[in-house]
Amino acid sequence: MKRIIVATGNPFTAKKIEDQLDITKIEVVSFTLETEQLLEELNAHKPDLCLIDYELLESRSDYTTILSIYRIPILMISSQIDQDHIYDNHPLLNIIEQEHIDTLYLHNLINYMIKVSQHIETLEVEQMNLKKEVQSIKLLNEAKRLLMRYEGYSEMQAHKYMINKSMQKRISREKFSENVINKYKSFS
Repeated sequence: MKRIIVATGNPFTAKKIEDQLDITKIEVVSFTLETEQLLEELNAHKPDLCLIDYELLESRSDYTTILSIYRIPILMISSQIDQDHIYDNHPLLNIIEQEHIDTLYLHNLINYMIKVSQHIETLEVEQMNLKKEVQSIKLLNEAKRLLMRYEGYSEMQAHKYMINKSMQKRISREKFSENVINKYKSFS
């Protein structure tokens, strides 16, 4: 079940959203009426998504804090559309001007935003792993370069030497590469 927090200073809006989400598989874990309470609820419940009345946010820093620290998707809701005050062209759902909220639309939108957020998290982890791999390759290549320069090894010999020595010493190739680099650093 998807878990969300609804943050709005308007009890009418909160009730309307609660009624619409009652029939879906989305659990509203908290309704908040002010920014400080929202931040506490985010810590307590760790929701999958946050619906926020953009008029509730006191400043752009509140918005940025939620995005950067809590790393959850935000769906902004409003009773008035004022495009000049929407942060970074963030999606805004005008729910009050409509007489009836399309429950299926709201449910699908929430699920879509959660899936996109999860996909972004996966991509960020993959990116971090790729950065580590690139750093490891750079380290290995630098160590091979130093072995080729100071020991006269060919690239293949340097590579085999590093593999064999790291296995003999029972340390990773990265750690062995660091040792090689540190050994020859004073010669450079």
